[in-house]
Amino acid sequence: RAQGGLEASFLSPAEQQQREEEEEEGERGWSQSLRNTPTPSFKDSSGPTRKMPPTSSAMDFFQLFVPDNVLKNMVIQTNMYAKKYQERFGSDEAWMDVNLIEIKAFLAYMISTSTHHCESVLSIWSSGFYSNKSIALIMTQARFEKILKYFHIVAFRSSQTTHGLYKIQPFLDSLQHSFDSAFKPSQTQVLHEPLIDEDPVFIATCTERELRKRKKRKFSLWVRQCSSTGFICQVSARRMDC
Repeated sequence: RAQGGLEASFLSPAEQQQREEEEEEGERGWSQSLRNTPTPSFKDSSGPTRKMPPTSSAMDFFQLFVPDNVLKNMVIQTNMYAKKYQERFGSDEAWMDVNLIEIKAFLAYMISTSTHHCESVLSIWSSGFYSNKSIALIMTQARFEKILKYFHIVAFRSSQTTHGLYKIQPFLDSLQHSFDSAFKPSQTQVLHEPLIDEDPVFIATCTERELRKRKKRKFSLWVRQCSSTGFICQVSARRMDC
């Protein structure tokens, strides 16, 4: 320590100040000298957190991420919206409250279009090339269209809600919780940020007046994915008005 003090006495004021700054930086972990810093090794386990039996069905795996309590909330919200809509615009004699089994079938029809590509989900009941007789008998087209008309995840906006995606945010939050619970990702992960245009089929149903009044919307997704398995670890959606 005495030797250090002796060396300091021969330093100019500028050098002395630089020495003091370097010592302070060294205490904080910073230094002008290059040092080899070992990279911490990844020791955590990765993969599914739950072992599914060999007899598990596609629905069993689906319900790992979308459990019955989430689907039951869709039933409640859809029926609430249908009731309020009819109070305002008149009774719909063809409507009956939806139940859990029907909501599962309704979502199955929607999801099926990702593997059985067709012009429209309604093509399932057609007699043409895109028909799918294997699932068309589960529900009539008329009933499907009624559920589609009233289907809601969040029926009404609260007075404090300002989030542009408030109608689906509870479902996204539930999915995220399920992603975190069902799988532990590996060390290497990748990020995607695809931009999704609004559904052109929906745009085609709008009148010219409606199109003039509304802004074109685009949806941006931020997706975090385990690179070794392809498992989606996180999905964050936001709406961008153009």
